Amino acid sequence: MFVSKPFLKNRILREFLTDSLLIDKSVYIKDYNFNETCLMAPFYAIIQAIKEINLLDLYSAQILIEEAQSYNESFLMTKVAEALLSLEKNEYEEADKIIQELKIVFFERPTLHRFYLRATDEVYTADYLLFKKWFPLLCFRASLYNEPSGKVSVGINLNDCQKMALLNGLDPFWFDLYRKDTLLSSCRKRRDFISQEKIIDSLIESYNENLKDAANQENLLFSETYDISMFAIQQIFLLAEQYEIIGKHSRALFWCDNVLLLNPGNKKALSVKIEIFKKQKLYRCALGFCNSFISSNPDDSIGYYLRCGVYYMLKENKKAYRDAQDCYSRAKDKKLGLMARGFALLNLDEYEKAVGCFEMVCSMGYPSYETFRGLGKAYASMDRTLEALACYMKCKRIDPQDLDLLYDIADTQFMGGYFVEARKSCITCIKQNPYFVSAYVLLGMIALREENSSLAMKYFDKTLTIDPQNAYALNEKGYLHFLEGNEEFGSKLIEQALNEFPEYADAICNKGIMLAYSLDFDDALSMFEKAIALIPEHIGSNLGKASMLMQDNNINDALSVYEYVLKLNPSNEEAKNGKEMISKIMGVFRDTSDEEFSID
Repeated sequence: MFVSKPFLKNRILREFLTDSLLIDKSVYIKDYNFNETCLMAPFYAIIQAIKEINLLDLYSAQILIEEAQSYNESFLMTKVAEALLSLEKNEYEEADKIIQELKIVFFERPTLHRFYLRATDEVYTADYLLFKKWFPLLCFRASLYNEPSGKVSVGINLNDCQKMALLNGLDPFWFDLYRKDTLLSSCRKRRDFISQEKIIDSLIESYNENLKDAANQENLLFSETYDISMFAIQQIFLLAEQYEIIGKHSRALFWCDNVLLLNPGNKKALSVKIEIFKKQKLYRCALGFCNSFISSNPDDSIGYYLRCGVYYMLKENKKAYRDAQDCYSRAKDKKLGLMARGFALLNLDEYEKAVGCFEMVCSMGYPSYETFRGLGKAYASMDRTLEALACYMKCKRIDPQDLDLLYDIADTQFMGGYFVEARKSCITCIKQNPYFVSAYVLLGMIALREENSSLAMKYFDKTLTIDPQNAYALNEKGYLHFLEGNEEFGSKLIEQALNEFPEYADAICNKGIMLAYSLDFDDALSMFEKAIALIPEHIGSNLGKASMLMQDNNINDALSVYEYVLKLNPSNEEAKNGKEMISKIMGVFRDTSDEEFSID
């Protein structure tokens, strides 16, 4: 076979020469003669893709598969990787179609693939040997995913799949891992945390046993110990994420620490811990971990990337941007540095500059999930709703199960006025996770926009059943009670919201409205100004401030505030009416009765 795409010192080759942690010994070809038409580049890309699929990094797997396909080589393992990826994406029909094609190759060896039997090229030989092991495993995987009866749609029995793979030399632990993966997936859907923890404990025990058995071997690189630990780590992360979603941060941190016991230098575990500390508002703890990470890895751009986010939460924006610059200067792949810059600028409300950074990353090819996510956030902040949704949809194709992404889509649809679509997106979130409180809050906000206060109250009550300290639900429910005449209870709920989130501008504004209703104008004005100090563009607080200035006969300042609101929102009726009232008071309005008319 002739390689159609030239290859010289390719990134994939460099990785292969330094990475022996492969999915199977048979893909390692000692003293292979690498040259300009080397087949190892696309073949190794496929091997890496399968590793990424097993670690559930579907985006990286897709990129690697596309890179391998660009060489136009007919490797059988390429098809295996495509089928595995389709299974993980729940694209069963596509997976079955590929399995049907490969079944003919596996059992009948048609003319198209006979060159594998007589090939002198070692890469083709390795591909064929690996295919003989992994095709039965693929069928086994498909049967676990697709049919509880234990048979894949192409008609291969589960036991036969296992026998064929073992006969061709596949390590039996793969079957055990895939069974456990299926059980864990089922437990996640049922939100059965206890069962998940038991299975993960068994994985860790299996890892420790394999580590002891492998201790006397000269070469641990090809040991299944690595695969078990990587699988266990991935499952632990999934469990930690579930605990984080329902607010059980202590359990999430506990399982992150278990990852660090398996792999002390695991950057992802440290990153998750830092993110949890940020969510708990333990910013100094997060900063300490970032500093420790940077101290141990001073040339690693990821540490600066993480610390950049923490500094932003501490409102130390200059330090955040400095770390973004440090990340850029240290990143071997400038995409990460540009990403850091993009997110730092996004946090500084420099949306157009942030868009420029993310678009530059896209122009470099193979933009990541985070790139589209950042670009979507920037577009959404600029009220470019359709462009933001287009970015989010690209993310959704990469990871359709990301709850935070699904919520961002719903929120963007809501802000753009697409209430029907936003409601559907919220319901999708809730179907995936009935305890996802942000979706209930947003459903309540949609109901308010549609002037259905009773339905909104139900959604806020549901939110508070799951998360009694949810500041957003407390604030909205409190204001609804205030509007219904229950001022005392409404005020109490808003105070609770501010205890949970002291810098919540909406709650501060609502407190100001209640004080104004009680004729406590000075304190009300103080609340509105406090909210404006947090968010200068907060329309409700600016309108409240203008009203209080009117009460104090400070007409000129009130007029300035109304004009500022109209710059932010030219169609705001309250600001229009306020400005017109002041114009009348000041005698500036035009009296049309005094106009002169000329008659031809």
